[in-house]
Amino acid sequence: MAVKVGKNVKHIKVGDRVGVGAQSGSCLDCGECTSGQENYCSKGMVGTYNGKYPDGSKSYGEYSDYCRAPAHFAVKIPDSLLLAEAAPMLCGGVTTWNPLVKNGAGPGKKVGIVGVGGLGDFGILWAKALGCDEGAMKYIATEEGGWNRKNARSLDLIVSTVSSPNMPLAQYFQLLRTNGQFIQVSNCTTRKETSTNPSSTRSPRR
Repeated sequence: MAVKVGKNVKHIKVGDRVGVGAQSGSCLDCGECTSGQENYCSKGMVGTYNGKYPDGSKSYGEYSDYCRAPAHFAVKIPDSLLLAEAAPMLCGGVTTWNPLVKNGAGPGKKVGIVGVGGLGDFGILWAKALGCDEGAMKYIATEEGGWNRKNARSLDLIVSTVSSPNMPLAQYFQLLRTNGQFIQVSNCTTRKETSTNPSSTRSPRR
């Protein structure tokens, strides 16, 4: 709940139920920020989890009793939504919502979610809510032989929430239709433990 609001803030008032996701700041001036991609801020984004603002102060978010954050990153929560339901949407929820929406998930699209649990659960919920042709409607057991051949070229978009270095990527790619997209949203390391940025990892088009 908002207990103090800056004089220039128009969309939030004291007493409103609000939430802040995993990001609490960015420059808001660079090309990425002005195009709605603040998480790619060229001057560096400020994380909510004990992040640091440009003036050196800390964000003290998530696990604190109170959180001070720029109003730009505070989201008003509808009264009809329980706070316990809204909280995970601001983190795991948006992590899967964003790649689905930005890559055209909706009616007429067949979407696959790799990994069920946490991020994957939200991916399935969003795919169904967006009206995708498939999303939680069919389960592919990858431990069964020939699963990739049986389901070849059946999906337009795959969102992977798995972080194992042993993912069968070649077989996942076989599930994509021509011009399909494979989006990796979890932090994935190779057998040599080479880290990647989960916000920017995506495969080439098929």
